Amino acid sequence: YDEIMISVEPNNVWIFLHDTFYISFINNMLNFSHQKSASAFSYQKVWEKFRSQTEAERDQFLSGSFPVHFDWSISSESFKVEGGWTEHGKGETIWDRFSHEGHVFENQTTDLACDSYHKVDYDVYLLRGMMAPNYQFSISWARIFSTGRKESLLEKGVAYYDKMIDTLLQSGIEPTVTLHHWDLPQALQDSGGWENYYVVETFKEFSDFCFSHYGDRVKTWITFGSPWVVSNLGYGTGEHPPRVKDPIIAFYKVTHNIIKSHAEAWHIYNDNYRKLQGGKVGIALNSDWSEPRNPSIRTILCSLLRSVLVAELNQTIFEVQRTDSMIAEYNCFSSSCGRWNFLSWRRKYSLCWAFLTIGSI
Repeated sequence: YDEIMISVEPNNVWIFLHDTFYISFINNMLNFSHQKSASAFSYQKVWEKFRSQTEAERDQFLSGSFPVHFDWSISSESFKVEGGWTEHGKGETIWDRFSHEGHVFENQTTDLACDSYHKVDYDVYLLRGMMAPNYQFSISWARIFSTGRKESLLEKGVAYYDKMIDTLLQSGIEPTVTLHHWDLPQALQDSGGWENYYVVETFKEFSDFCFSHYGDRVKTWITFGSPWVVSNLGYGTGEHPPRVKDPIIAFYKVTHNIIKSHAEAWHIYNDNYRKLQGGKVGIALNSDWSEPRNPSIRTILCSLLRSVLVAELNQTIFEVQRTDSMIAEYNCFSSSCGRWNFLSWRRKYSLCWAFLTIGSI
């Protein structure tokens, strides 16, 4: 697996393994060309190294590497599996628009996908066969509120997730629900999307509805899945919808508004639902592994990338300050390869902190 999603609360760590493969090199920060890294093939190398292990050896690795009460989960996201893209009034999402405009490989769409919208019983049957203790799935915002606002409530969309949750519980499988994994309603994007602070208020409405309606059965909530991908690839490099290429202003506005939305949702649950429902709320931050093409700057560059990818959101949410050593590494990188202007970096990240520190309130 190439992506590990980690969500943290006091005394709780949730980890979900994802099957999609992304390699994103932050060219908007380092001014390097964006290209697929040779280290992509390291996953195949790992498989080749361990494929000869016996079942007993693999079991020993699992029991010897993870705590006894470590919970494994099988994971999906709404846009990847549901299909039924206009069923029962579901609204268009930015990924629907993106794929229908031909921006996906071979003009593929997920209009049908795995057709999970019509296959709840079969999907849960497969999960039972895999002996999955937990299933993490995301709710399509536009399937519940077609325009993103509560006035556009779709009862049949609500009922679909009711059936999913109830069927999982009847099969002894704990549901973990992500409120938003990339598929913003297109109607909200038409009003500015994540660049517009207005979207924070609409996400509060959406999260409040989900907590109130499903929270009697769902005890583990994730506000956002891989939010850095949204802000960077959606608004920085423009590789994902809504195809905005603004790595300075838009990138940080979106990051701020997503973190603010997370904070608002957390407080809604904490203030109104936690005592009654007894659940927990976190955020799933993606973390990629990067290796430099030039081994001579290996330590500096790897530390640089991991600091940006992992710490940018993490440090803001958990209020951990950037350290002098990180700054020193950036400065050293600047002098060693001549491709990075430290003063520019400092101005950029001062702007970043001006936006982001507010989001953790």
